[in-house]
Amino acid sequence: MKFYIAGRTSRILEIRDIVTKIKYLGHEITHDWTAMEDADLPRPYHVHIDKVQAFAQKDINGAKSADVFVILGDQSGTGMYVELGAALAFGVKVYAVGEYNDMTVFHFHPNVTRLSTFDDVLKDMGL
Repeated sequence: MKFYIAGRTSRILEIRDIVTKIKYLGHEITHDWTAMEDADLPRPYHVHIDKVQAFAQKDINGAKSADVFVILGDQSGTGMYVELGAALAFGVKVYAVGEYNDMTVFHFHPNVTRLSTFDDVLKDMGL
């Protein structure tokens, strides 16, 4: 199964742990943005236009080509919600995880399951 994990760059270590767990279980990550050089580019983005454009394309392609999209909720952030929209537009199964799993109307889309932890996601999927 192919996964994409979205979240704020401030949670990169947590996301890396999830990526490791998914790979250990024998599944694939469509795009591991946490492993990219400069995964947390400084702003303003227009100063790094070539890198930012490449990142945006890889992130959207990763979201839309996944079988399962996991978004780690946060009380702020923007890019992860664009990725969420891409996943929903392409019919990907979405899990919204954490305390902030209800921040937008899209968290209530029929393709979204809201859970407390990533381990809950694995249990829900029977993994």
